[in-house]
Amino acid sequence: VQSSPIVSDGPKSTCVFIPYIYTREELKKLFASAGTLNDRSSPMQGDTMKAVLVTLYACGLRLSEALNIRLCDIDLNSQRLTILETKFKKSRILPFGDELCAFISKYYRMRCKHLPLPYGQKSHLFVSRTGHQFSKNHISHMFERIRKLADIYVPERKQQPRLHDLRHTFAVHKLMELYNSGKEVNKLIHELSTYLGHKDLEDTVVAHNLAVDIVIGHMIVEVDKTFYFM
Repeated sequence: VQSSPIVSDGPKSTCVFIPYIYTREELKKLFASAGTLNDRSSPMQGDTMKAVLVTLYACGLRLSEALNIRLCDIDLNSQRLTILETKFKKSRILPFGDELCAFISKYYRMRCKHLPLPYGQKSHLFVSRTGHQFSKNHISHMFERIRKLADIYVPERKQQPRLHDLRHTFAVHKLMELYNSGKEVNKLIHELSTYLGHKDLEDTVVAHNLAVDIVIGHMIVEVDKTFYFM
């Protein structure tokens, strides 16, 4: 890859925010650190936070989308996740692989056994010890604790790696996987854009150009296709 085959026709911004793309080692550290947060008052806290982070990365979700997942939105048999009423008032169905299915199945059983189900199967997947949906602010605050526990700090960045960067990391890793497999990215990028729930292709092109930069710079030669949470 020498240059991006996808050309954006939109106007160029003079100041473009560059998302942080986590490395494989950093993902492992984040997931491991999240799993250490269990305590007596909230025995499922660490397991839940780890499941939130894994789902955000493995499915490329927005935080609000992950927190809105209900038990009835997950079909473990067909390995499909229904995302309802997203940022642009659209719903979509996302397939997921065997490894994520095994991880979610384990967490699903633990959540149903140890945490309340105030609305039956319409209860949320990621909940507090009372069985109610987490707020975005609470999860964001918990993530800052996890990032510090994982010792992820980038001194040259004014804004440190964010929770939302897990979504950007998913997109870039998926595009790099397509490049490494020799597939026609400029055709498949439309499918990725739909999977991510982007309103238009321009949002996906940002991730695409980051992937091209990484491949050209040989920062990551090959994307490990195995997940980091098993």
